[in-house]
Amino acid sequence: MKRLSFLLCAILLWACDRTEDRNIMYLFKGEVVTVTEFRHAYEEWLAAADRADSPEQRQNYLENRVIEEIFYHKGKLEGIEYLPDIKEKVEAYTRQLIVDKTRERIDRDLYPFGEESIKKYYAEHRDQFVRDKLYRLYAIRTKKKERAFEAYELLVKQGSSIRLLSARYSDDKRLVNMNGDWGLFSDDVMDDSWKTAVLQKRVGDLIGPVRDSENYWTVIELAGFAYKRELSFERAYPLIVRELVRRSGDDKWLQYREKLMREYGVKVNENNLKWE
Repeated sequence: MKRLSFLLCAILLWACDRTEDRNIMYLFKGEVVTVTEFRHAYEEWLAAADRADSPEQRQNYLENRVIEEIFYHKGKLEGIEYLPDIKEKVEAYTRQLIVDKTRERIDRDLYPFGEESIKKYYAEHRDQFVRDKLYRLYAIRTKKKERAFEAYELLVKQGSSIRLLSARYSDDKRLVNMNGDWGLFSDDVMDDSWKTAVLQKRVGDLIGPVRDSENYWTVIELAGFAYKRELSFERAYPLIVRELVRRSGDDKWLQYREKLMREYGVKVNENNLKWE
């Protein structure tokens, strides 16, 4: 991504003296983030991500952290934390969920791709959606937590068929119509709420009940595998949108980011990335 011109324009504008500047990484809504605080967080992130330090890494981390601060506060103002799929998540994840949901909304506004353009991309790039290994999943998806646990009890204690139970318990009409057959998933299109569990299970194992990102209580059975197969259009859809956003270039995003920086009065001291 291009180096952001707004950072260069916004820095070194404080009314404090140069000695104080050397201790400040950035200001956000009147709160100071010092170089020491920023450096500590950055070095923890480097270690967790197993990445090497470099001027480019510092720059990218600074830019992403400032934008996340903006998204978090913007999301809070828009009440995103009260959406059903956010409100019931564990508190420790609330901040990142608000950031991610705000980012999704902004992407939809900036890059309003039509259904036809997405279908066209899929038809013209089918080879991009072939995966070495896919997971066939059967599922029950209901909006009511108690129904999900009731169905799970029938599966575990009575050995009931998840396909029959899905027709009875699911609120997801696709699953009702397909008798619980959810289709083939690759690991890059699985929901984060149950992905890790599925990848660790064997054929016949159950996962859940778990609240997924679409606000369903979901119970999954790993039914089998397929190899060297193509993702369906439904599964490929989010991957296509992501790729179309990437191909659209940075111009819209950079302009919007500059607008956010001005709107939130963010001032960044980029020079303080040069610690030794």
